Amino acid sequence: MITMFDGARSTVLPHATKSLWAYHAQAIEGEERATALETYQLVPYLYRAIDVRAKAIAGLPWSLRRLVDDAEVRDDPAYCTLLAGMRLRLYQTEAALCLYGAAYWLKEVNRLGRNLTPRWVLPASITPRYDQQIGLVGFERSTGMGSYPLDPEDLVYIWQPALGAEIGPGVPPAQVALAAAGVLHQLDLFMEGFFRRGAIRATLLAVEGNPSRADLDRLELWWRRLVSGVRRAWESVAIRSSVKPVVVGDGLEALANERLTTQLRQDIAAALGIPETLLSASAANYATSLSDRLNFYETTIVPQAQLISEALNEQLFGPLGLHFAFLPEQLEVYQEAEVRKARQIAALVGRPILTVNEGRALLGYAPLDAAVFAALEVDDAA
Repeated sequence: MITMFDGARSTVLPHATKSLWAYHAQAIEGEERATALETYQLVPYLYRAIDVRAKAIAGLPWSLRRLVDDAEVRDDPAYCTLLAGMRLRLYQTEAALCLYGAAYWLKEVNRLGRNLTPRWVLPASITPRYDQQIGLVGFERSTGMGSYPLDPEDLVYIWQPALGAEIGPGVPPAQVALAAAGVLHQLDLFMEGFFRRGAIRATLLAVEGNPSRADLDRLELWWRRLVSGVRRAWESVAIRSSVKPVVVGDGLEALANERLTTQLRQDIAAALGIPETLLSASAANYATSLSDRLNFYETTIVPQAQLISEALNEQLFGPLGLHFAFLPEQLEVYQEAEVRKARQIAALVGRPILTVNEGRALLGYAPLDAAVFAALEVDDAA
């Protein structure tokens, strides 16, 4: 008779080898795979990756202009309700696109149909409705109070591009990273469980003969006390059979596979389109860091921002006579890249290629007028 004990539960295995494998197979089959949202809430590396993308989108400079005269209106009080909480909505939008492949803004108005105020809603609460001939015909919103229909005009819907269907949300990046993130989560659970059960490895208790159920229960109780640190756990237990413990599980040395952990993190970073230097504290020189940040914006954030702004203009701002645009070129990382490029060209041609006002524009300063500039040249000459 063999009892399999893994620190959390014990099972009697009449036939050692066959039953042992069946025990593990049943345990695996009985576990439901965590969703992308659940994994995001449990795996630090995946959480960090999504947080980096969402904050990058929310931190992009942007402008809102009237189409009739191209005037900037983001500070106009007439649009304060429309733009209230814009940064938070952009963060939630990008995070939702990473986790669900879709993001939704509900267009809320007052009783008079005015003061349009978009509100981000949970993507899991929205179900698109399709017609075979027409395509998208509406949505269904599910809340704790019940479900109700929505017209396409009631929502701003932003979807990841889909390649498995002609319409609808595409595959979210977190879904692609789910397998790697799930393994990292299991490694964390292994370490947590290992210490919770007193740093005892999974052990087979081989009992000779055919002991009674009462003897097995006494043995199991004693073993549980032993590995859980219960007082009086070290008291002996007497049974009418010989017991031989056989260690079959791994200890903490099984977690020392740095190559495996590194590969899993690389898979998550690749799925989310983020250089690893932006997700960890690994050493990187300034030039490499700048290059990675610039590459991150060029290949991931700017294309994603264009996808978001296109949907916002088509479904929200355009019908209001407005145009929304992200301005990534105003970011410091782009300005640093332009300065480095200017220095390289200046070294190549032997003279500066930027005027003073062009340099001030890169720093966000207003240009100098001719009189002030002339006075500065006189002072420099003196």
